[in-house]
Amino acid sequence: MTAFATQRDAKEFLVGEIVREAERENQPLSEIERKMLYFSETDWTLPDMPEVAESFDREYDTAKYERRIARLADAARKHVDRSRWSAAVERLSEGDHYLLVMVGIAGRPDAMTWKGAVAVLLVLGLTVAGRLAFGGSTLLWTAIALPALVFASRIGTRRPKHV
Repeated sequence: MTAFATQRDAKEFLVGEIVREAERENQPLSEIERKMLYFSETDWTLPDMPEVAESFDREYDTAKYERRIARLADAARKHVDRSRWSAAVERLSEGDHYLLVMVGIAGRPDAMTWKGAVAVLLVLGLTVAGRLAFGGSTLLWTAIALPALVFASRIGTRRPKHV
């Protein structure tokens, strides 16, 4: 794994790859969008970050921006050496950096919402109730429940939207 000497080096690498990906997709980041990739309340950031953050808050939809950057980060990660990307994320995780929120969204598997959990529990409950009420083999009830469980788990899966 390639090490980064500082958190700043790691951040510069990740920001550079995300900016390159936006350009590859012919949707470059605005100056404010690019600068917000450097945001941190406690660690190294750009000297004009207070003004940038204020402008960002006024002019941008944070959730939309985070989804866009997460998608770009996911795509950018596929163009670089995986160990180098991981090393940069690991080094950056030693601090408090906004960029990690979006990189984390990009690398996170789909998360189940409460609706999906309720659907799964409902299917399991009905399966057990059916088995107790009507008997039959466990294999038969498993064969009935398995496709329903797969479907139910997808009902409440949250995926980052593409911007």
